[in-house]
Amino acid sequence: MARKFIQVSEEERDQEGVEKVVVSVGGVDVTTYGRLGLVDDIDQETTEGVREVRLLIPYEEEEEYETGRQLADGSGEIGVRTVIRYEDRVIDLAPQNFRSYVQALEMYKTDSRPAPAPPVPKQAATKGSSRRLSEWNRRARSWLAAEGHEVPARGALGQEREEVYVAAHPDDPKPES
Repeated sequence: MARKFIQVSEEERDQEGVEKVVVSVGGVDVTTYGRLGLVDDIDQETTEGVREVRLLIPYEEEEEYETGRQLADGSGEIGVRTVIRYEDRVIDLAPQNFRSYVQALEMYKTDSRPAPAPPVPKQAATKGSSRRLSEWNRRARSWLAAEGHEVPARGALGQEREEVYVAAHPDDPKPES
């Protein structure tokens, strides 16, 4: 969020949000009045009509998950999939940049449909569980490799390797899938 000091006339000094600023220039105190205002984040200049716009930005990320299949050593098979996640962002736009943004999205809006209702909490818990499992697998894989164990770059670690990691890290048990 960009903010800028916007100088106003002395007649506006009593308006809400206007502050007095005294600056020493060459030994002379100069008094001016102004307010902090939003500045367009794109052009960094425009202050007139600037408003905050919320963006939901998609990005891809790989995550590990249990496939439901069991390996010969009894451990669960781990798969890797690409998922789409979203980052909630805010940008300050002047009217001309807001119009450009809306125009750029028009073809996507035209070909889209209304979004379904937000997922129920159970789905959110599953997503979090997958993320916790993926993070745990990364920690275990990294530690095992550093300790000299042969570890596949992706996929299941195997029950034996998981047990070695958990034995060395009793405060970091494998999360439930």
